[in-house]
Amino acid sequence: MGKMRKKHNWKARQQVKSTEDNPSDPKQQVQVEIEGAEQIKGLDKSNALVLPSKKGKKKTIHENVSTKKPLSRKQKKALQKVLEQKEKKSQV
Repeated sequence: MGKMRKKHNWKARQQVKSTEDNPSDPKQQVQVEIEGAEQIKGLDKSNALVLPSKKGKKKTIHENVSTKKPLSRKQKKALQKVLEQKEKKSQV
């Protein structure tokens, strides 16, 4: 009966698989060519290649967790009797 007890914080303990949405997005690919005094719009002296301006969106894959409780011994016996009776009726 101890294993049937639900743990605290069970949602946080789940291992969630995620996939990155559009990993090769053309907006994130930066090509910088600066020569001389040319000024490119949106760029300053900071390093533009360090981090992308927007964080990539990730889709989480939700796996359905079964919420059915296992049958107790009495319920299993009752179900087994019903199935046996159905088999006998189908044979006769």
